[in-house]
Amino acid sequence: MSSSRLHSWLITLVTVFVAVGTIFVVVRDVPENVTLTSDDGALYLRVKARHDFEPKLITDRGDFTPFLIAQYHVDGLPVADVPAEISIEVPVGEGAEKLVLFARHPKLPIWEPVPDARAVAGAISAHTQVLTAYALGRVEQVEAPEFASDIDALIKQAPKETVSYRIVLTYRHTSPDTSPRILLAGHTKEGECGLELPWDGQELAERSRTAKVKVDGVLADVTFTLTAFYSTRAGGCPEGAALEPRP
Repeated sequence: MSSSRLHSWLITLVTVFVAVGTIFVVVRDVPENVTLTSDDGALYLRVKARHDFEPKLITDRGDFTPFLIAQYHVDGLPVADVPAEISIEVPVGEGAEKLVLFARHPKLPIWEPVPDARAVAGAISAHTQVLTAYALGRVEQVEAPEFASDIDALIKQAPKETVSYRIVLTYRHTSPDTSPRILLAGHTKEGECGLELPWDGQELAERSRTAKVKVDGVLADVTFTLTAFYSTRAGGCPEGAALEPRP
């Protein structure tokens, strides 16, 4: 074989390998529909995922008052390429109208109701972009005490370069100790110093207190936790500006 023909053959071979590799990468990166079902058959998850992800469901059973039966953790796929469809079957004997689909914060052990969740054919369903842990539960009426002094303390201990803050209140039953921390709606406090910046609260601080309060009209021991998120930037607030509560 002449050197020119050998050179041409090698170029052709390399071109073929490059083409095959490109096709493989493209196919590998194209999301495909993935359907997962929990081992107890109660949770159904449909999501688009790339071939290099291996999403799986982990079922955690126990006493998670006010959640029912189990928590379901989505592992291996933190963010969906498009909104994922998630559905949890309502247990026999439970009324869907009294239940809420809860989701855990992707970085903190805080649970809150999933917006726009709906009851459909004996299940509670929703679409979500961030995949985390889920559970069905009841929304309890909790008589929370005042936390004015604790909130003031969290604002005062904000890092020097803080330009905005958000303080949320959560509660959990002290017994059983497996009870989740649930966000209490209507108790969030926010403040800033006049800068229009994207929210990126990373720094945080917490203060907790246990009290005997009424939950759905019955006295119970509850642990309340205030969690403060601080958003900072180099230089902090503009000269002459200070952190002020938002209306």
